[in-house]
Amino acid sequence: MDAAVHKGAGPQLLEALKYFNGCKTGEAVLTKAFNLKARYIIHAVGPVYKDGGKKEAALLYSAYKNSIRLCKSVDIKSVLFPVISSGVYGYPLEEACRIALDSIETSCKEYDFKGKVAIVCFDEITFSLFNSLQQN
Repeated sequence: MDAAVHKGAGPQLLEALKYFNGCKTGEAVLTKAFNLKARYIIHAVGPVYKDGGKKEAALLYSAYKNSIRLCKSVDIKSVLFPVISSGVYGYPLEEACRIALDSIETSCKEYDFKGKVAIVCFDEITFSLFNSLQQN
């Protein structure tokens, strides 16, 4: 996902990110979207899943929460999220989906964010899982 965003946004994105000197796990930063058809990109850093005992759930929750906080801070009207950490970072998909839904719902209320939030599902399994979790 990261490589695709950088390719689409162009080389200015990497230059903009140098300003932040990195981003800690669970945190998020905001940049312009440059060549993408969006105003901003939120760069949220989720945890690499080890065994579930290294505060991975809290860090993943925090990545979404900090992203919603940033959305509110610049009056974003809509935001798309991937399922953070569920790819190469190895987070178990069902747990990652539950955390995403919980964190987004709670954070939107906490920050009074009224924008549209969507989750991008890259396969049918993830899509079906989100649909079943939202019905419960």
